Parts: sequence; C-alpha cells; structure tokens
Amino acid sequence: MSALSTDQFESHLEQLETAARRGDSLNLLLQIAQKSLISLVGTNDVVIVVAEGNQIRLLAGTPSSEICEHIGDSTRLSQTHSDLQIQEQSSGTAWHVTVARLLSKEHRCVCHFVLSRDPHKNSLLTDACQTLADVLTEATGRLLLSDLNQRLRQYGQVSSFVHSLARTRSLQEWSQEIVQRGPEHLGKGRITVLSRQHGEWIALAATGSSAINPAADAVSRNQQMVSLLTKASMVGEWLSTTAPSGTSDASLLTLFAQYEALGIRFLRAETVCGNDGSVNHAFLTEVFGAETLPPEPLVQLLRQEISEAARLLPREVAQSGLALPRNPVTRWLLIAAAISGILMVIPADFEIEVQGQAFPQERRRIFAPDDGIVEELLVTADQKVSANEPLLRLRNPERELDLNRVLGDIDSAVSRLQAIRATRTTTGATNGNNPAARSADLSSEEQQQERKLETLRQEQTLVEQQIAALTISSPIDGVVYQSRLQEQLRSRPVQRGQQLLEIVNDSGEWQLDLQVPDLVVGYIPVAEFTKDIDKVEVQFTLNDDYRSVHEATLKSLDTATHLHDGQLTCLATVGVEKTLTKKLRPGQTVSARIRCGRKSLAFVWFREIVEFWQRKRFTWL
Repeated sequence: MSALSTDQFESHLEQLETAARRGDSLNLLLQIAQKSLISLVGTNDVVIVVAEGNQIRLLAGTPSSEICEHIGDSTRLSQTHSDLQIQEQSSGTAWHVTVARLLSKEHRCVCHFVLSRDPHKNSLLTDACQTLADVLTEATGRLLLSDLNQRLRQYGQVSSFVHSLARTRSLQEWSQEIVQRGPEHLGKGRITVLSRQHGEWIALAATGSSAINPAADAVSRNQQMVSLLTKASMVGEWLSTTAPSGTSDASLLTLFAQYEALGIRFLRAETVCGNDGSVNHAFLTEVFGAETLPPEPLVQLLRQEISEAARLLPREVAQSGLALPRNPVTRWLLIAAAISGILMVIPADFEIEVQGQAFPQERRRIFAPDDGIVEELLVTADQKVSANEPLLRLRNPERELDLNRVLGDIDSAVSRLQAIRATRTTTGATNGNNPAARSADLSSEEQQQERKLETLRQEQTLVEQQIAALTISSPIDGVVYQSRLQEQLRSRPVQRGQQLLEIVNDSGEWQLDLQVPDLVVGYIPVAEFTKDIDKVEVQFTLNDDYRSVHEATLKSLDTATHLHDGQLTCLATVGVEKTLTKKLRPGQTVSARIRCGRKSLAFVWFREIVEFWQRKRFTWL
C-alpha cells in the first residue's frame, strides 16, 4: 500500500468527517466512504452496506448474489450487547469486513465492507474499515435521533388529531375529519372513508372532495377495492400495487394495475367497528411513494383512536344501514316523497276560513220614497228610536209645485162651477129665444166641472200623501245603524229608492252573516242538502277578542251567488247564543271556520296548490 493511496484515504476521510459534522445525508456519506476505501485498495470492486438491525438501510456499489448471501448472513451477528463486534473473513473471490456497533438496547448499526481479494491486505485496511464504520455509525445514530424526533412530532400531531376526532358528533363530521387530517399521519396520499350499507361499501368522504359523486370512477374503484380486500381478509397491511402478493384474484389484480397506472404505490384498508360492535366502517389509504409510509406503531395507534371515536358516535348516527343516499337531489326527493306519503294517510279536520259580520235578526233598511233634499235630520247614529218615531224629513220642490198647481186648478174649477150655477138661475127667470137648449148646455158644463173638481181633489190627496211620505218614521223599535249619518245625509240630495239608514233591533236575537267564497262553497257538506244544514258546526271569534272561541251551527246557506267587495260569495247565516249578544255590536266583524268533515292532512295544508293544479289541468285538457 503506497503513501499516495494513504494520503488520498486520509483526504477522503477528512471529507467524510466534515460531511458528517455538517449533517449531510447518509447516502452521501456512504459514497465518500466508498471513494476513500477505493483509493486505499486501488480497485473499484468495493461494496459498502449499512444495516440497521437485521435490515439493510443503505447500499453503495453492486454486490453479486454471493456477496448478497454473505451480507444476509453477516447481519445475523451474535445478539450480544457488546459495544463493538468485528468480523473479518474471505469467501470465494471477496474479502469481507463486518463492523457492528451497539447504538442502544434495541438498535445496532452493522457496516459491511466487501472488497475484491487483495494479497497486500493488512491490519491497516481493517483499521480503515473500522474508522469508516465509526463515522457511518455516528451518522446513523444521528439519523435515528432525527427519526425519533420526527416521530415524537408526529405523535404530538396525532394527539391533536385524536382530540378533534373525539369531538365529532356525527358520522359526516367523523368522516371529514379523517379524510382531511388523516393524510398528515398515514402517508402522503389520499384517504377514503366508507360505510357498510345493506351489505355494500359506500363512500362517505374522500380527501380533496367536498362531496362524493357515486358515479365517479375513483369512488366506484375504491368501493370495489375495499369490498374485495375485506372478503379476502387482506386488511391491516400495506399492499404494493407494483407486485401484489397473497392473492390470485383476477379482479384484485386488475384493480392493483389501475392504481399503479395512477401513480399509487401502496394501499392499505382498515376496518372500524361502530358502537354496536359490528364492522360497519372502513377507510382506504392510498400512498404514492414508499418513503412516505408511516411507522407501523403509528398506524395501529391511529386505527385504534379512529375506531374509538366511531364507538363514541350517537347510535342513530353511527348506524349507517338506514342512511340516506349521498346525492343531495335524491336525498331530498326521497324525504319529500316520504313526507307526502305520510301526509296523504293522516286524516285531519278540514275547515273553511271565512269572514263575516254580526247583526240582529230583525233589521229594517230605510229607503228614500221620492227624490228630494234632506231638509231635517231628526236622529243621530246609534240613537235608540221607537216605532213610528220620525227619523228625517225630505223636501221635494216639485211636489210642492204640483200641490200649488192642483189647488189653483181646484179654485178655478170651483169658481167656474159657481158661475155656471148662477147663470142657470138667471137664465131660468128671464125669457130667451131658446131657453131649453141654453139650460141643457149649462147642465152639461156643470157636470164636467164637477167631475174635473173631483179629479183635482183626488190629485190633491195623492200629492199631499206624497208630501207626507217625505217625513220618514222608524218602522220598529231599535237603534239607528249608520256611520257618519250627519255628514252623509244632512242637506244632501237623495234619489228615489236610495238607502238612507238602517234600524236594527239589538234587543232581539242575533246572527252572523258570513260571506263564503264561491270557490269553496262546494266543500260544505250540506250545500245540496239543506235539510241537514243544522248539523254543520261553525267556530268563530270576534275580531276584537281572538282569545275566546265560540261554537255555533249553520242556519242557512244561499244558493244564489252575489258580488261582495269584488268577490263572488254566497251568504251563510249562523245563529248566536243569547249569552253572547251582550258583547256584540251591529256590524261587528268576525272570523269563522266552517267544518267540512275530515280529509287528508296533505289536502288540508296544501288545498290552494291542489285547486290551482286542478284548474290548470282542466285548462290543458
């Protein structure tokens, strides 16, 4: 071994120590160690392997099958807890140096140096291998410490994740928490949470998706994969998509190939028990690279906490056998159909709401007997009056002129009749050329005047009666029912037949006048059988006292339709108990409900919609 090679070895060794202190990766340190050993032995056939425990961690060089077999044997060194173990041996065409150092009670670092046979090997070469092993072991220890710190950080994050899982109160919250925060701990990839419904696995949530589309290829593929893995009992382990083992199922192999084409390298399905103890939940983890696989203890811890959170869910939420479809449109349609079906079979009282007024049964309307002017108003609104008591006086100038004319004609007729009679007397005493003819003419004219006078006196009586009728009296005892009486009638002109006021007998029996809309009058069960009209029940409240509900029965229902406030209505009358009459005022408004039997709750609630649809359907036919 030359001095130059020794200097090169020392130079590479200094680079190795500098890189180790700098914290470079173990792979780079392994390459520098390989160069340093090559410079020392002068050959490129150098293989260096660093193993942690019984597993190879890093490899530099290309070992042959014989060397690989020897490396496998050398990793199984004596399991003593000595700090340093060195093994040196030759086999075939290679020379092996194995240096094992104890890092902790559970970890050992084993460095394998495989060199081609060198006749000039000596103790310096063994010391060089040991020196390189020391540097690599120290770097491995730092790497283990870094991994430990990283795991501690992971477990700290897991603690927050577990607490958030425990706070979920619904299956949807539980699923969303897993798919959103699960990839931080279960590998850099995607997670799909599924639930067993009617014997099939249905996706509830997936990483990166706000809503699950059942028709999506990724969703159906994950559902099929979980179903096949659970049937094949291939849960709870990482499965490689590039070289799946443990199955010959063609469907599984096809799915593995599809996942591999999508860049997914590992899959893992985990089943979760609900609060009833049955396996009704699962989650599928998809990982894109082997370097992101989490440690197995962490996976088992997460699975246990996820399962515990599922058992804490309320039973009606955790049970997914009766869960609604994930599609919002389908879900709402099913809910609407279920509610409609329930409403169609539940009977309910069907009532018609109408408005009306309270009036005494005895009431008289006062109309103008002739055209004229209200000369004098003798009563006020709400004044009590007696029968035949004057209410108001009208004045008609035309009737007064007619009376004056008739009286003038009567005076003229009387004067003429007196003149005729006087002439007849004079003619009878005097001699004339033809006294008989003259007497006959006067007698005829006298009869005409007498008939005219009789007619004029009859006309006088008629005109006087018309003038007397202009003084209007109350037909009954009662109360004047007319608002703003003074403003509407005093000194106002009126026409023949115009309603002036109304007299109501508030001391007698009362009734309700209800205006039933023509659109709903057909629902009243006695609309065609008036003999059973008293069996129709009515509930009503006074509009100034909604707290009191009164019962009554229908007395009559008009078959004719009239226009009331711009709406076609039929008048229905309802009797009122005498005990309630003291609270009533003429014209007081009431709200009433007419009971029309029992119909489905859906019709009672949505009657207007049903009627609208029936009218539209009729117009479309």
